[in-house]
Amino acid sequence: MLTTRQTTYIAIFVALILTVLAYYPGLHGPFAFDDTTNILQNKALVMHSLGWDQLSQAMLSSDAGPLKRPLSMLSFAFNIYFGGLHPLGFKITNLIIHLLCGVLFFILLRQITRYWLDKGILQSPAAVFWLPVLCASAWLLHPLNLTAVLYIVQRETSLCSLFILLGCVVYALARLRQLSGKPGWLLLYIGTAVTGALSVLSKETGLLLPMYLLVIELCVFRFSSASKPWERGLAVFYGLFLWLPFI
Repeated sequence: MLTTRQTTYIAIFVALILTVLAYYPGLHGPFAFDDTTNILQNKALVMHSLGWDQLSQAMLSSDAGPLKRPLSMLSFAFNIYFGGLHPLGFKITNLIIHLLCGVLFFILLRQITRYWLDKGILQSPAAVFWLPVLCASAWLLHPLNLTAVLYIVQRETSLCSLFILLGCVVYALARLRQLSGKPGWLLLYIGTAVTGALSVLSKETGLLLPMYLLVIELCVFRFSSASKPWERGLAVFYGLFLWLPFI
């Protein structure tokens, strides 16, 4: 007899396999549209060594956005360095990023549904299993994500999403630790700052991370806390990471 945890692992593994099968035909497609100017014609992405001069040249080789999206450009440069300019390697990397996003989405939903079960918002323990699995599977296979995987240059979007989802997971973990009476300030501040910086350096839409965290707070945790200092601390957190940049 399989345990609930084993069944969960099997279910999400099946969802990942189905996603790979769904995207497999498109992995053999060519470069398209902006891939030409951003990758094929970008000579700075062709690194001959992993020295800092070559790495920094590759990272700053884009004119897209004020920050030049250095992490995304560096990932393209690594694809060329280790696998040449064949589009298959680029698309496999994009697919791996998409699968990791799906796993993080699943983890985030598990955190939320378990909290809701503990609070009595969800009455059925089965929902803690099925809701994250079904929602993550639907997200992994949804056609909306097609271009972020098979349109190579749109890795900028999926890589940014990866770090945004990681930031949401870290934030939820910190809040759950706080609600159980454990320390979580360091995880909350440092985790949000690091994942936020990584997402912004992938694409500027990473600036939306604090807004997503606020939505999670309003809809899930509702500024609940084990002590008054935590309430003041959350006010400082959102003042620092959301309201101050917004102003």
